[in-house]
Amino acid sequence: MVKFNIQTLCKITLATLALSASAKKKNGLRMHRQQNGLDVISGEESEIENLRRNLDREVNTIQKSRKNTNNVNLNNAGDKISQKYSSLKLMIQQQMVKDVIRAIHPLTMDGRPWNVTMHSPPLRGSYDSITLTSDLEQLGLKKSSDGKEILPKSHYCKYRTPSEVDGDKYSCCIGENTECYTSAGCFCDESCYTKYGDCCTDHFLTCYEHLKLCLIRVDTANNDAETAASQNKVSQGQREKYVKSQDSGADLIQGRSATFGGPDGGPGAPKPQHIEPNACCLQAPFNTNEQNEVGDFKNCCRGALTYDVCRDENEEESFFDV
Repeated sequence: MVKFNIQTLCKITLATLALSASAKKKNGLRMHRQQNGLDVISGEESEIENLRRNLDREVNTIQKSRKNTNNVNLNNAGDKISQKYSSLKLMIQQQMVKDVIRAIHPLTMDGRPWNVTMHSPPLRGSYDSITLTSDLEQLGLKKSSDGKEILPKSHYCKYRTPSEVDGDKYSCCIGENTECYTSAGCFCDESCYTKYGDCCTDHFLTCYEHLKLCLIRVDTANNDAETAASQNKVSQGQREKYVKSQDSGADLIQGRSATFGGPDGGPGAPKPQHIEPNACCLQAPFNTNEQNEVGDFKNCCRGALTYDVCRDENEEESFFDV
């Protein structure tokens, strides 16, 4: 059974193709049009033209079949058009992402466009995380959706290969480490959060907890990012930029609360005492030596604080030494 109106689908598809071709003649990332619920800017011209010819043939086949018979099974033709239409949307999305990435490319120390073949670090702060997030949102895209990553792997800390140079031994690096960047030019160290605003798109989910960034206090004296960082603090403005650029991580920083096993006042409840935090559970600071009344240690399991034991060893959190 066809689950859509074929004539409507054909009209939408052809209108989308025409819009894509027209958009290629315009300059600038944001010169796109909205039609039939689709945000479109550009595609690879040869691929789109080829897809358009294929769709035209399918439409012509349907029209001829309807003229020749009153009892035509259109399921097969409809499926073909649906598949080609999905391919078109994916093709356009990929081109949209390419255009966004080109607009936020990092620079060299002397202001030239940077690339990894130069074998030198990009200029700190030149990878514009905020613009990346903003441009994707304006195009109706997200950096990750339904578990799918729309950006190349080079824009994620979790896929970064350490250089083994100047202490760059992990995906995420303590302090300020000029070697702790990906081939896209975004960084995975502490200072991308505290000073420069050039963190990779998954920095919160991949690095925030392991670098113990929740232990860094937010500056209240309105100092600039560099001054605040020298005091082991992060400026108000830099924190706000980081939260905005991290997208899904922002909600976790703002609103996730710690949870504990056991009822209030019971064996699983925390002791009424204060121990200086030495670790993070997402944005929540805690001390790994803190115990409850029965001697269980506080720990972080799957992003939540608890006195229960993590049942799956793969779910236990690991931390850098303080």
